[in-house]
Amino acid sequence: MNDTRKKGFTLVELLVVIAIIGVLVALLLPAIQAAREAANRSSCANRLKQLGTALHNFHSAHNRIPCGRNDPIWMAYTGRPENVQRYSFFVTLLPFLEQEAMYDDLNSWLATAQTAGFTTSDPTANYAVSCESDSDWADGCYSIASGGTVVRNPFSVPLSVLLCPSDRAAAKFNPTHAATGQKHKPARTNYLGCFGDANAPNGNNRASWNGTVRGILTKGQDFVIVAGTDTTPAKTGSFIIDFARITDGLSNTLFASETATRQNPNDRNIRTTSAEQVAESPGADFRDLVSDNYARRPRYCWNMMSGASYVNGQPVSGNKGYAWAEGREPSTQFITAIPPNGPSCIRVNAFQGFATASSFHTGGVNAVFADGAVRFISSEVNAGNQDGYLGEGQSGAVSSDPVMYTGPSTFGVWGAMGTIAAGDMVSF
Repeated sequence: MNDTRKKGFTLVELLVVIAIIGVLVALLLPAIQAAREAANRSSCANRLKQLGTALHNFHSAHNRIPCGRNDPIWMAYTGRPENVQRYSFFVTLLPFLEQEAMYDDLNSWLATAQTAGFTTSDPTANYAVSCESDSDWADGCYSIASGGTVVRNPFSVPLSVLLCPSDRAAAKFNPTHAATGQKHKPARTNYLGCFGDANAPNGNNRASWNGTVRGILTKGQDFVIVAGTDTTPAKTGSFIIDFARITDGLSNTLFASETATRQNPNDRNIRTTSAEQVAESPGADFRDLVSDNYARRPRYCWNMMSGASYVNGQPVSGNKGYAWAEGREPSTQFITAIPPNGPSCIRVNAFQGFATASSFHTGGVNAVFADGAVRFISSEVNAGNQDGYLGEGQSGAVSSDPVMYTGPSTFGVWGAMGTIAAGDMVSF
């Protein structure tokens, strides 16, 4: 008699097969994730390489380096509100990043606005504001009223060249502003330019900062704001530099590196956010205890850490890489004081303090140097004396105003990478 029963797996056999598949997935998944991150890191490095190429092409065209803000290209428009001075070096580099059309539109709008008189009180402005996070702009970018047509502010549009694939949230934060429909959230950037190893003052005419340059991105032309407009630049050219002024060597001097951006409103990770109003004394302002004296010692920032986050109760901000068009740290600039992937500490609404390079890559950050070379910098790079202010213990140090120090960086190899002419060249 023939057996007509169907052949099949027993329950035990099926469970064994499932177990084998599970083991294989467990073995392969980390390798797949590692391969994906390696590809993301390589893509990220290539985008920094594009920035380095843009820097050299700009220098060839203008015989100088673009300014971190207050660039002469934008300062040339008279009668402009303060906002225009804040255009970042990314805005200045647009035509060298294959964004010629956007750059031409900006200049056209500014020329028209200069003739008509700059307006910002209407639901739409007649030029592109840089979309900083200050409360007066209600955390958004006005659309542009151009020839009777409302045009979306280009600074709310993500640029792929400024985004690292490892940071999945960076390209997603640009919804229409709910209140008016005429605003959009600023588009982010995963790349920051190097301001040097000294935290910087924010005042437009701070005398002690004039003529002092530590990093490759300077403040550009200085001017006095009077009743919402500016007078003749007070120190034209004070902060304009070219490659010849980088006496520490182009291959030794950082141009730009990375920042990870805030992933959600509850994110408190030290890589993606910054502590606000950190002081050297309980109850004090972030600027220490002396008027117009800026927080100086990295250790006070480290003290805000608790594991990979900030201590409970410490206010944090997501202003790192917040807006690619905004020229102040930490939106588009960082300081080589605290090593990569360390904490950041910023005085709220003043953009002063320690903005630190960071990324989602394991063990460090990509960085492009002034010669255009891209290198991976370890989170363990020597960062010198984290307990002291810049130059502490050295001849020429100024305790009340560390940015005035002109000698070699006291923040180790990392600090030396951020300086342009401090006599502290590093080797790789």
